[in-house]
Amino acid sequence: MILFRKNTIDLCFKTVDGQRAFFAHGKFSRGRIVDTGQEAALRRFLARWFIAAEIIFIAMIVLQNFIGIQRTIFLVGGAIVLLFGSYYWALPRLLRDAPHSDFRLTGTEIRMRQAQAMPAWRIYTLLVSSLIFCAGSIIVFKDSLRAPDWQTISAGLGILLFGAGVVLSLNMLRLRRGADTSR
Repeated sequence: MILFRKNTIDLCFKTVDGQRAFFAHGKFSRGRIVDTGQEAALRRFLARWFIAAEIIFIAMIVLQNFIGIQRTIFLVGGAIVLLFGSYYWALPRLLRDAPHSDFRLTGTEIRMRQAQAMPAWRIYTLLVSSLIFCAGSIIVFKDSLRAPDWQTISAGLGILLFGAGVVLSLNMLRLRRGADTSR
C-alpha cells in the first residue's frame, strides 16, 4: 500500500488557471482552493493517515490468528471509526480559510491520472493477478453452491472485487494507449 500512497494523495489535488484545489471527497464534492502551505499540511496529514490505515490493515491480518475473527472485527471496526473520525475532524481545521473552487474533479480525470502515474508493468500485474483470483473465486463459488454458506458469499464478493480489478486494469491500459497515441 505504501507504493500507492503518493499517487493517491496526488489524485486529491488539481490545478486550473494557476489555482490549486484540494478535493477531500474526490469527484463527489467541490474542491477547496489551497495555498502552498495548506497543500503541504494536507499532504503531511494524508501521508500519516494512510500509514495509520496500513497499520490497521496489517493488524487485522495478524490479530485474527491470536484473538479470533469476531474480536478482530470489533477492534478493527473501532479503529476504522476513529480513523475516519480523525479525517473528518482534521479537514475543517486544515481547510479553515480555503474558499470553494468553481471547478470539479471528474472521474475521467482521476482514471487518466491513475493510468499515467502507474507503470505499465504494474497495470499488467494487476490484470493478471485479478484474472487469476477472479477465476479462483468462480471455482470456489461454483463448488460452494452444493451447500451454500458463508464461503458462497465470500466467493461471490471475491468475483465482484477481482472482476472490478480486471475492468479497472483494462480501462487503465486503454487510457494509457489513448494518451500515447495522442502525443
